[in-house]
Amino acid sequence: MTVYELKLLKRAAADIENICRYLSQFYPGTAGRFLDALEQSLDGLTQNPYMYAAYERNKTYHRAIVQDYLVFYKIFKSSKAIRVYRVLHGKRNIEYFLK
Repeated sequence: MTVYELKLLKRAAADIENICRYLSQFYPGTAGRFLDALEQSLDGLTQNPYMYAAYERNKTYHRAIVQDYLVFYKIFKSSKAIRVYRVLHGKRNIEYFLK
């Protein structure tokens, strides 16, 4: 089985940091549960990057759903790589952030 290399781009890492900062204002452990769910989802991508469908509004991205958040990534088949571009709340103006 081919394992893909996964890389979080700077903007996605900043998104995750902001999400955790926001979630930590509420219930203890909320940010940790989000990070656990995100890690599980990203680990699955390295084994099967096509497990999530292409994003219907911009087919260059695939979209994974992790709790209330959407993980936007691209698959580079020739180099066996996955790049995570953004992690956004599902109610945000997605098209604006994917420019």
